[in-house]
Amino acid sequence: MKYLPILYFSLAGILLLGACDLINPEEQVPAYVYVQPFSLQANPNIDAGSLDHRITHVFAYVGSEFLGIYSLPALIPVLLEGEQEVLLDPGIRENGVSITIGIYPFYERYQKTLDLSPGKIDTLSPVTRYRSNSKVHFIEDFESGLPIFSEDRDQNALTFLDVTSEEVFEGANSGFVRLDTLNAFFDAGTDRNQTFMLGEGGKVFLEVNYKTDIDVLFGLVEIDNTGQAFSYYDYGLLPRETWNKVYFNLTDLVTTTNAEEYQIAVTAGLPFQNGKFTLPEAFVYLDNIKLISF
Repeated sequence: MKYLPILYFSLAGILLLGACDLINPEEQVPAYVYVQPFSLQANPNIDAGSLDHRITHVFAYVGSEFLGIYSLPALIPVLLEGEQEVLLDPGIRENGVSITIGIYPFYERYQKTLDLSPGKIDTLSPVTRYRSNSKVHFIEDFESGLPIFSEDRDQNALTFLDVTSEEVFEGANSGFVRLDTLNAFFDAGTDRNQTFMLGEGGKVFLEVNYKTDIDVLFGLVEIDNTGQAFSYYDYGLLPRETWNKVYFNLTDLVTTTNAEEYQIAVTAGLPFQNGKFTLPEAFVYLDNIKLISF
């Protein structure tokens, strides 16, 4: 009987070691995929204008598993091994809002098959382009002819969307508006004779490159069957000293209004506070305005 305590302790030790293995199992070493920023290339099947983009995130899948949304560039751990198909969707900040990150539906998904190994880092430089079935309603790059924003909605001939070669984002020209205390408000729409049918049930986005001293609003002008116009300014730009790009998601507004035809409108005004203007003048610069849908 004197050997029983020793036997009990031995059995207890074995059970304790087994319990530790169950509680703290050996961790699997992941493989890694390092995703560099996307590049946007031309699609020969569609004229989509400028290839400037603001793809800030990636939606990552390996095989049938969704791994998450990552800010680019991203080092993504993967608990799979062997040959696996990696799927990467370009992500953008919708409406310029940092908390609203979505897959941009008009950019193609990037696919690549990798041979994944634990601890190994595979690097991808994803490439995308506009989908061939995208419908580009207009591209305003201010490079030729009269700007499509030709309707003077504020009835002031001194405030209109003009063309400049002095402050340019791409190419030779950009669009600009100058406001001062005598002409403090600007409101323009696309050509009334060139309306757009958008309510076909698909996605609708407006892309804009911009640089501005003041807030700028973009919106839809609904044209009913009597020709009457109703304006909805739901999308805004904040002042920015350097050029930026924004993707406005117009889908919900088009679905809600459900009109047959639309114009695109843009408006801005000098900031006014405590009975006076807070700026003596302001400039708004725009480029590569694209209306695109499915």
